[in-house]
Amino acid sequence: MAERSRRFVSLDKPIDKFIEDQENKNTLSKTRRDVSLLTEFLNSKNESRRIEEIPPKELNEYISEFIVAVRRKDGEDFEPSSLRGLICSFNRHLKACKYPCSVIEDSQFEQARQALEARSKELKKDGKGNKPKAAEAITDEEVNILYNKQLLGISNAEALLNTMWFMNSKHFGLRGCDEHRRMKWGDVQLLTDVNGAEYLEYSERQTKTGTGAEPRNVRAVKPITVSQTVHRTEIQCLFTKFTLTKDLAR
Repeated sequence: MAERSRRFVSLDKPIDKFIEDQENKNTLSKTRRDVSLLTEFLNSKNESRRIEEIPPKELNEYISEFIVAVRRKDGEDFEPSSLRGLICSFNRHLKACKYPCSVIEDSQFEQARQALEARSKELKKDGKGNKPKAAEAITDEEVNILYNKQLLGISNAEALLNTMWFMNSKHFGLRGCDEHRRMKWGDVQLLTDVNGAEYLEYSERQTKTGTGAEPRNVRAVKPITVSQTVHRTEIQCLFTKFTLTKDLAR
């Protein structure tokens, strides 16, 4: 009996709740917002049914018109990628509701996909779809300015935190706030290569693209950083910290 209790734990929540908790919170939030926007459009058409209650033929027509008519809150056009994101949100919601058809794949929604393609072409003619908000890589000169202004470095607590965030993003590929907050002691280890050179190796946890749902979707090589590729002050922040910690642990 004792062996059985070790192998099977008691569930503290329903299975549906467990599955929901593992979903990406930002994706869930976006899906709800997008479905709410479509619901607002349906209400303007005096359609009171929820989208999962509408038969595919009718829903296809509604979504087709929605894609052509929808605008941002300020009245400006959406980017083509944003319209595709709306379609994906509708599909996620309908899939979760056990809807019989896929907006993305099934023939019942071919008109909706054609409307999306046509609208994207129209927006492209108007100059949309050129990723105007795409981030530019920070230059070495800009990094030096941040150090000179003590926004990065070890001169104060805020600068140290900024530097750790910057280094984790730059060398280990962490994105957003969640990946930084989920880091635990031991995720980054100070190691030595065959030539005696020290380096830091990061063992990542769940990420936006590496959720753990696909066991084979893991990095073939773990992210590392070595002292030769790091700013001199960053070396102080990282290698000194880990070396001192290693000495204290002995």
